[in-house]
Amino acid sequence: MLFHACPCRSSHCIRKYPLSSYSGSPQKVLLITADQWRGDCLGLAGHPMVQTPNLDRLAAEGVLFKKHYCQAVPCGPSRASLLTGMYLMIHRCVNYGTPLDNRFTNLALESRKRGFNPTLFGYTDTSMDPRGLHPNDPDLKTYENMLPGMTAGLKVDDQHKAWIGWLKKKGYPADLNRETVFLPEGGEEIHSSAPSSYRREHSDSVFLTDTLLEWFSTREEEDWFVHLSYLRPHPPWVAPEPFNTLYDPQKVPPPVRATSLEEEGRQHPMLSVLHEMKPKNDFFESSSAVSYTHLRAHETEADRVCRLVGEKKRGGGGGGGGGGGGG
Repeated sequence: MLFHACPCRSSHCIRKYPLSSYSGSPQKVLLITADQWRGDCLGLAGHPMVQTPNLDRLAAEGVLFKKHYCQAVPCGPSRASLLTGMYLMIHRCVNYGTPLDNRFTNLALESRKRGFNPTLFGYTDTSMDPRGLHPNDPDLKTYENMLPGMTAGLKVDDQHKAWIGWLKKKGYPADLNRETVFLPEGGEEIHSSAPSSYRREHSDSVFLTDTLLEWFSTREEEDWFVHLSYLRPHPPWVAPEPFNTLYDPQKVPPPVRATSLEEEGRQHPMLSVLHEMKPKNDFFESSSAVSYTHLRAHETEADRVCRLVGEKKRGGGGGGGGGGGGG
């Protein structure tokens, strides 16, 4: 681990020389994150249904922390904790759009002090501290900014423009946009087992992986620090064949719930409020089965990246393209 998450910026925490001076070989750091992936949804964690052979293999070759807990929900504040090393009650980024105080250091800023140019492929959804920015600064109009200190390798946002443009070059409809790209074939409901309109080798995860591997191919002799931030298994829950029917909705274990809404509401005051605000028809049947399909589809991409990095480390060749490999 090359970064010690300390919320201060005092000199005793910072080395006076870059990591690249430790050896003659290039120093490479790869952080991969996946959005809304439950910790128990791993084959090696004993899940009764989810199959994750690639991540199981990766964990077997490395270290698995079985008591590493997410510090906050939703995912934006959770990433703020991960990337600053602080609890939510300290960094106070409690929701999307809540600014991250620029007094705090973070993983990207600390890696720069060690001689790296931290590069993001994906997103961090970091809202900027308005102090020091003009009121008309466009960064204040969105929560989809990058973590301070990061350089964009490929910045992903809600519009998915780069991926959609890539799909159009591959022959997909010219009028494809963010509203239609996730619609399943045949006009089915988006949260269903119907396959996506794009093929497995053209998914947003494959596109992100391919872009990163192409970037790697020209930096074999360089130091780099990369944060690869996948959207999946975050909604919308639509998956390409064959992943869309990998799990039978009727066999998915039910969510762990209290015996009644009243009992559940007593666990925290906010739950009672949410039960009143959120109508039942806002939820959808078989959502767990559909979301599980993303786990398998996504983990093959994480495995592609890790395999290539491992081959390069061992001095092997290893190609990068051709996405969507099986597990």
